[in-house]
Amino acid sequence: MFPQLKPFAAALAVSATAAATMTSTAIDTLGYDWATIDVTASTQSASTAAGGPSILKIQESDSTSATTFVDLTGLMGTLPQYAIGNAKWYMSQQGFYQMVANLAAAAGGNRLDIVDEPIKPRLLGFPVVFAQKLPIKATTQTGAAMFFFGDLTLAAALGERRGVTIKRSDHRYFENDQIGLLGTERFDINVHDFGDNTNAGPLVAMVAP
Repeated sequence: MFPQLKPFAAALAVSATAAATMTSTAIDTLGYDWATIDVTASTQSASTAAGGPSILKIQESDSTSATTFVDLTGLMGTLPQYAIGNAKWYMSQQGFYQMVANLAAAAGGNRLDIVDEPIKPRLLGFPVVFAQKLPIKATTQTGAAMFFFGDLTLAAALGERRGVTIKRSDHRYFENDQIGLLGTERFDINVHDFGDNTNAGPLVAMVAP
């Protein structure tokens, strides 16, 4: 018994001249175990078969982008071994649902009960941390770091320059019978080991082409 098929429409180009070559849109078969292709020809003369396709060619291609498991695992492979133990993914919430959720939904073996459940913020066995300072748009972000993978605690340090100080004022909100409290602290962030384009550090990034 065959499972229920998922239909996909591939639009063909149209030519007004004879002997023309027409190419359909790509059919993404990510997560497919098997597929069938039905070809529907245009209206034609029964005697001359004019307008009908004479040759059908099916060609396999790879349009890999940064939103495939191959690129994600490739990025993971560049991370040094010492940073893998506490590694996490860092990406925006929009990036997670536009990329990771799409990959999970398109993966083979999904059942109705799995699709109905919320997608946990994890990717390939590692937790995902949302950082809204990272790109949130689905449009092209050429040259921008789309997301990071690694151990942020080994790449950067948070230092306290001055501890928390508390000041009190009995006069600021006197008319409201309230006391004003002001708390301040000084700290700094130092990214000391980020690596470069040749030598990977404890945090690696996927940069949009």
